[in-house]
Amino acid sequence: MTHAASHMLGPLSFPEDGNAEPSTLEEDAEGVTCVLCSVAFDLDKNKTDFFKHLQVAHNLVIADINLICDLKSYVEYWRLRFSKASFTDVCTLVKSASQTTSPQDGTSIQYYLLSDIIPEDKKLREDLQGERLRTILGTQQGERDDSTFSRGCLFCREHFEGNRAELFNHMAFDHHFSVGQPNNIVFANEFLDILEGKLDSFKCLYCDKTFKDRLILKEHMRKKMHKRLNPKNPIYDKFYVINYLELGKNWEAVKSEEEGEGGNLADLEKEDNWEDWQEDSGIGAVCLFCSVSATNIKTLETHMLSQHKFNLEQMKQGLNFYLQVKLINYIRRCVHQRACISCKESFQSRVALLDHMTSLGHMTQLPSRDDWDQPQYFFPTYENDSLLCELEDDENEDAGQLEKTPIIAEDAPVPAESILRDQNVLKGLQDS
Repeated sequence: MTHAASHMLGPLSFPEDGNAEPSTLEEDAEGVTCVLCSVAFDLDKNKTDFFKHLQVAHNLVIADINLICDLKSYVEYWRLRFSKASFTDVCTLVKSASQTTSPQDGTSIQYYLLSDIIPEDKKLREDLQGERLRTILGTQQGERDDSTFSRGCLFCREHFEGNRAELFNHMAFDHHFSVGQPNNIVFANEFLDILEGKLDSFKCLYCDKTFKDRLILKEHMRKKMHKRLNPKNPIYDKFYVINYLELGKNWEAVKSEEEGEGGNLADLEKEDNWEDWQEDSGIGAVCLFCSVSATNIKTLETHMLSQHKFNLEQMKQGLNFYLQVKLINYIRRCVHQRACISCKESFQSRVALLDHMTSLGHMTQLPSRDDWDQPQYFFPTYENDSLLCELEDDENEDAGQLEKTPIIAEDAPVPAESILRDQNVLKGLQDS
């Protein structure tokens, strides 16, 4: 039977040494046997040789091999199938111009194409995809339920045991490094091994550039906003469940289809919490209480008011720029330390802290000025806190307040009380 095939026959073009016969495997090596003969291959090392052998020795081509999720099981199925029926009766016959003659000679070579044009092949590919998805979801559920997880943070010395989500949430909230929702991650330990290995080799997680030491790497990632993963790097595709949902499609292909069909891409991203994995469109300011970010300060204020009952605009009223900076840094520090911004009560988790402040109305109570109007809160709690860059001076603020701040000439002697005050400030920072 002859069919018009739309598949690209990439495997038909080989280097000049295409006639070389592949070597067989060692007896203890794991691999597959050719679907039509006894020659064996290690697919991890000699995948190209395997397909070259099929084309040269048997005139057999497997289409869209990159879309086969379990190649070994696929080959084993057809090897058993072809032991009972001739492959020429199953495969699609195609003709290709001979590479040793000119097109005018009319000489062609017959090849047999194994592709999803054949219903049996299509069902096999879909069944293998479904089995892989079930395996991935089972693995993911096992990781979510695993209470033996034990791992240190990639950016500080804090150690986490129990649920893996604690570590991922810590890195997102405290270090502004988010890889997406933990429940969308699979093979978490392998994923963290790769990230940790890059950092230990002083390699940027986004652009993969290598630096002389960790300090220079940290500064590069801070300045370039590279404290994130590159969504174009396929090495990370393995660790996101979304890449296993459809046969031969990763998150990028799904996104393109949704945009082409006019679908609601925002709903898709919200449902899968994939927005953290997308490349940022700009520098976003992060919520004071969770990992939500927005490039528009008004959007972020609306989020904090609706989700956390915190009115940032009201809190800033009557405060000049410097006092606003102190207040923001104070709140950041309290939330980082899991302490209530109003009553200072401490909690074991951020969730418990937010429940406490929301239920008791402590989100709406401006902390005592004595608590936050301190010199140490001029220093940002987080580096690259974009929210501070969005603050504006209150034009109605009494400018006379600034006159209370002494201005000392560069060469003038520093009063002793100023030295003592600065020493106390530094001691407070070191203790914190």
